[in-house]
Amino acid sequence: ITIPFVGGSKKTSSDTYQYSFGYIFGGDSYIGGTKTWQYHYGSSTSSSEGNIYYIPDSLKSVTITGGEILRGAFYNCENLQTIKISSSITTIESFAFYNCNSLTSITLPGSLKTINASAFSGCSSLKNVYFTGACNVNYYTDGNECLQNVTWSVIK
Repeated sequence: ITIPFVGGSKKTSSDTYQYSFGYIFGGDSYIGGTKTWQYHYGSSTSSSEGNIYYIPDSLKSVTITGGEILRGAFYNCENLQTIKISSSITTIESFAFYNCNSLTSITLPGSLKTINASAFSGCSSLKNVYFTGACNVNYYTDGNECLQNVTWSVIK
C-alpha cells in the first residue's frame, strides 16, 4: 500500500491530536483483519491514549510519500515486513514503529535527520536499514538497541 501520510499531524503546540496508521482501516472487526491496539498522543503530549483498529492481515509493505512519522504511528503493526519513507520526512518520533516485530527492512530517505528514542523498540526481526542518500541521521540509543545490530546500506 502507498499512502500520502500517516494519520494526522500536530497542528500547533496546543493541538496535538493525531491518528495512528490503523485509523484508515477502522475500529470494526472484519474477516482478514488483525485487532491492533495503538498508542499515540491525544489531547496532550504528557500522556498517550490508545485505540483499537483492525489492520488487514495481508498488508506486509507500506510506502509513505509525505507527512510526518509521528509518535506511535505504526505502534503494534506486527504484520508489516517492509516500510519505505519518502524524501520529505526529516524525523521519526518516539515509538513510531514500536513492536513491529515482523519488520525486516526499512528504507529511509537521506533527508532524515533524527530518529527519536524507542522509535524501533521491539522490532526484533529488523535486519536491514537502507538509506536513499547519505546517512547523516542522529538517533537516540534509548530503546533503539536493534538499530545497532542491523546492516546499514546506502542505495541510489
